[in-house]
Amino acid sequence: MIIRKDAMHLLPTEKKAFTDAVLALKKQPSKFHPSDESRGRYDDFVEVHYNAMMAMMMGHVPNWGHLSAAFGPWHRVYLYHFESELRATSAEAASVALPYWDWTNKPSTAAVFAPDLLGGNGQPADSQVMDGPFAHAAGNWNVVVKDDNTNPDFLTRQFGADQSAPKLPGKTAQNAVMAIGVYDEAPWYDDSRKTAAQRNRADQLFRFRLEYDLHNLVHRYIGGDMALASSPNDPVFWLHHCNLDRLWSYWEQTKGVSAPYAPDSGGPDGQSGDKPLIFAFSNGTPPWLGATKPQDVYHSRAQLQVGYETDRGETRVLADLQSAKVALADMQMPMPAKDMYPLRREFHEASPSAMKMFPLRQEFKANK
Repeated sequence: MIIRKDAMHLLPTEKKAFTDAVLALKKQPSKFHPSDESRGRYDDFVEVHYNAMMAMMMGHVPNWGHLSAAFGPWHRVYLYHFESELRATSAEAASVALPYWDWTNKPSTAAVFAPDLLGGNGQPADSQVMDGPFAHAAGNWNVVVKDDNTNPDFLTRQFGADQSAPKLPGKTAQNAVMAIGVYDEAPWYDDSRKTAAQRNRADQLFRFRLEYDLHNLVHRYIGGDMALASSPNDPVFWLHHCNLDRLWSYWEQTKGVSAPYAPDSGGPDGQSGDKPLIFAFSNGTPPWLGATKPQDVYHSRAQLQVGYETDRGETRVLADLQSAKVALADMQMPMPAKDMYPLRREFHEASPSAMKMFPLRQEFKANK
């Protein structure tokens, strides 16, 4: 069992093992563009997300994993495979687990953006992150997959610069989401919620509120690369989504017992629990072996052997978590070594604004 921990609970050795693994994955050759030496394996994962966002923003049917029911399982599978490849980068990385960032807790935020983990905010002049292992000046982190070719090669952040997202979500906002008892409901795609009644009803849907009130707000608060379709260029993406997956995992153990993922069957391609998730425009062979449908990942602990220290089933005390050497099964589920997700020119356009890319709930309801 892999147990993901709050970033503020990581030991110094665990922080280094994680950042070293991310840097190592960045240096491994791209499997999507093997002849392009400027790209690394990490960039393949950025490209997967970029294409998914562009599919959503440009009205591609079916949508893949944003602003729709599949948001939870799509990102759970995405996190799982990224974590698996991190663990495969070296013998020292074999015990690496993705940490999560509890943005409602200031000590967790301080730990995430400390120089020994992800570095801090961007400098005022150009939003460039200047400290930490992913600072461009350190020579290890170039931004390659871009929303726009004119975007900088360095990692950027602009904490609170977006006036609609001046601060991170607090406990009150999070508790309101966690109290909801319905995962999602038809029409499953948010852009299909045309009537006022459908838009108002969305307030009572867990996935919708998790995505709009928490997920989107954090992306916009951080700004810079996190406000773009290529948001995984900022490694904080993984810690942010780990926290969202942690909340969904806990919700599944409580509210989700009587209100499971929906649609479980009979829903659209890429959304229905019994149909493969979509990770490519070709919508053909799944990019990963193993878990490919929402039904395969409903229960992270039981089906993926991945849990969180806040799970109801996790009984080890924090001291044990900090000192334990977790034995990890060989669960690598490799992506095919072929160019499955080329950056298609028709989808490689200037990014829409962050306002449109990560809409907040009030914006969704006003967009009639």
